[in-house]
Amino acid sequence: MPAPDLASYDRFVVAFSGGKDSIASLLTLLDAGVSASRIDCYHHDVDGAGPGFMDWPCTTAYCRAVTQALDVPLYLSWREGGFLREMLRDGTPTAPIRFQTPEGLVQQVGGAGQPGTRLRFPQVTANLNQRWCSAYLKIDCATRGRTFACPYRFDGNGPAAPSAEPTGMGVESNFRVQSCRNNVASSNKVLNVARQTRRLQASKRSRR
Repeated sequence: MPAPDLASYDRFVVAFSGGKDSIASLLTLLDAGVSASRIDCYHHDVDGAGPGFMDWPCTTAYCRAVTQALDVPLYLSWREGGFLREMLRDGTPTAPIRFQTPEGLVQQVGGAGQPGTRLRFPQVTANLNQRWCSAYLKIDCATRGRTFACPYRFDGNGPAAPSAEPTGMGVESNFRVQSCRNNVASSNKVLNVARQTRRLQASKRSRR
């Protein structure tokens, strides 16, 4: 795969978890000569900006310290109620996503979908159809939050040139947006897979 022409992009959006992949993505851009003023980092708080449940309590502060040291802005996004609310969801829609904008606002999108039931801890697997936490609490927040936040970043008219998005969400660091889009498409199947799994389990129990 040929190296991208970084000079052809107006801005760069880094999904910044604070892990090795997202840090490598950010440092690669800076080492390649991209100005910090052309980079935005977005951190997706899997615990929904509330008490720590799944992530390390220091994660958000750590991400903020790293980006401040590198003089790169950091914006937060989260699904309301975070991991715990989604895991215990029973007969209710998936919670809305909230995200910060460069103007200091907190916007909201989603939350009005069809009622559904999760009641399932995610399996330890690379398959996003089963490890729903990455799809619902990171990738969906990244994609939907970035889609709605970008107009604020680009004066409401969108960028004159496409934005490159190095993805750092537990996958190999790269400059391809398509991989993120593919993961989001997979996340849309999670609810149906969970329902099918519960029906199969109920059927097996009824045969005993």
